[in-house]
Amino acid sequence: MKKTVILLTSFVLIVGGCRQAMKNQTTESNVNSVAVDCNQDEDMSFPKAMNNKKTPSHTKVPDTKISIILPGFIDYKSNNGQTFVGSIGNDTVGIFFFENHNKNFYEMKNRFIPEFEKVYLSVSKEVNFTINNYPAIALYVRQNEKEGGYRILFGDSTFAAYIMTVHPNNMQNVKKQIFESLLTICYESDGIPNQ
Repeated sequence: MKKTVILLTSFVLIVGGCRQAMKNQTTESNVNSVAVDCNQDEDMSFPKAMNNKKTPSHTKVPDTKISIILPGFIDYKSNNGQTFVGSIGNDTVGIFFFENHNKNFYEMKNRFIPEFEKVYLSVSKEVNFTINNYPAIALYVRQNEKEGGYRILFGDSTFAAYIMTVHPNNMQNVKKQIFESLLTICYESDGIPNQ
């Protein structure tokens, strides 16, 4: 997992994209929520239960059952379709998706934070919630002095899905838009991964 995180971070740093004006994406959030401590930044709260339904505004992540409404500054999709990247000035922003039906969420959850604490500069307190009735955990990491991002893991005994974001620490508006995008995650358990 450590190698994957390092490789993905390296990938984000070298991938460029077309520049596009930032668009604000807003989503409704539930009153019942749990907060992620964003390392002395404002708290961002995940609803205790995210039960989003896929809408025409959602982007389907290829080879997964995950859909999300992406921030307006995301303007590049990788060949496998599971990496979304955008550029803001000289900075790169990314959202990465992984879904594995050979992994068990509960086993991965036990390794999730200890692995990150070995790799990252700082790791927030874990937040527990659900995504379409699947248990989920989220946290915020500072990868280094310049970059940070959210980490979300969800699933059950038959699969694990992992979402990772990367953005500059000093861009609060970008961070807010990424967070609002994460609030739109939808997992269609009866969906077909390639559609």
